[in-house]
Amino acid sequence: MATGPNAGSCGTAAHFNHEVIVSDIATDPLWRDYKELALSHGLRSCWSQPIRSPHGAVLGTLACYRREVHVPSPEEKETIALLVDTTALTLEHRREIEERKTAQEALRLSEECYRLSLEASGNIGTWAVDPETKITVMDAGFAELFGVDPAVAHEGTEIRHFTERIHSEDRPQVLEAVARAIETAGRYDIDYRILHPSGKVVWVTAKGKMFTDEKTGNKRFAGVAVDITERKQVEEDLRRLAARLSEADHRKTEFLATLAHELRNPLAPIRNGLEVLQLAGNNPETAAKVRDMMKRQLGHMVHLIDDLLDVARISSGKVELRKEKVELRAIVTNAVEASLAAMEAAHHVLDLRIADESLVVDADPVRLVQVLGNLNRRHRQRHRDPAAGLADPVRHVFPGAYRRRPIAGRAGHRLVAGSAP
Repeated sequence: MATGPNAGSCGTAAHFNHEVIVSDIATDPLWRDYKELALSHGLRSCWSQPIRSPHGAVLGTLACYRREVHVPSPEEKETIALLVDTTALTLEHRREIEERKTAQEALRLSEECYRLSLEASGNIGTWAVDPETKITVMDAGFAELFGVDPAVAHEGTEIRHFTERIHSEDRPQVLEAVARAIETAGRYDIDYRILHPSGKVVWVTAKGKMFTDEKTGNKRFAGVAVDITERKQVEEDLRRLAARLSEADHRKTEFLATLAHELRNPLAPIRNGLEVLQLAGNNPETAAKVRDMMKRQLGHMVHLIDDLLDVARISSGKVELRKEKVELRAIVTNAVEASLAAMEAAHHVLDLRIADESLVVDADPVRLVQVLGNLNRRHRQRHRDPAAGLADPVRHVFPGAYRRRPIAGRAGHRLVAGSAP
């Protein structure tokens, strides 16, 4: 797609990174080079919204075309904005997955290169032990690893001078592995820590086996030791990084799952509202009430989408509370609207009693609606049999409270307005 200051609706929206509305393609200069193509397909108006990443970069555009001259209403703009935000979230999630795969592959290659370079390094020592006398001889590299005088080490010294330098937590396993290798003529392969005289802890990997001189029959237990301190540190860093990434991914998954569930609540009344509008015909009073309800539920969805697009809050699993002065009556009404479809499907009855006096609370209305909706849903899950009716487990006395109760011999739902009992 070409972008520029006069590249139709989408190209111009992408170029300037803002909404572009063209009510008449035939006369708008933005469509000068493209209007014949659009008109030939019966397209007359178009508005386009840029799809942005959480950092504001343009990822693409989303356009809506009409076959007549048209200026989008506020409700249409809000709907398009919701679709744009959802698309941005999907694209950003896909990008994060690709970046994570790339980072994991880079870490794997880095670790492999580090292993090869370590194997080729000179920080290696060799040793040989007489199984009978336990006298050990070694080269300068092995002596340096253990902090032993190279001259003494070359002439030979008792093996205990080395085993005493092994970390107390690792020493029993090392001695057991040495004894087993000597007794069975098997391979010796173990990682352990050395307490160096300088005070630092040195990680080594040691490999060896029994050798027999074919001429004399003399035996010796010999092998090599490699300083792997840096590798162990890298492994520990990678484990910590993996743990942090796993925790962040778990929080994000949990957060997204929760909000994805909450997105379904306002969708049900919006869908029901569309059906009512179709049945209402030319009844302006009914249409106005339904539009008000749909506008409230759409605002609820926009609030939830904002949470989904906030990458920082998703990663930390935290939701920001947006407090405001709000009537408790409005919160209860909104919660009921979001739950009606589910209650109808379960043949449950809602008896709603709202007090006449006003009660204003300082709270996040979206979160309170979620809380009331979740309480309603959990109670319904415990009473799935409509014939058994719903118990009345809690009776609230604050204005705007509601309680559920069955109607004997009748399935369905009703709203009963009045003063709180």
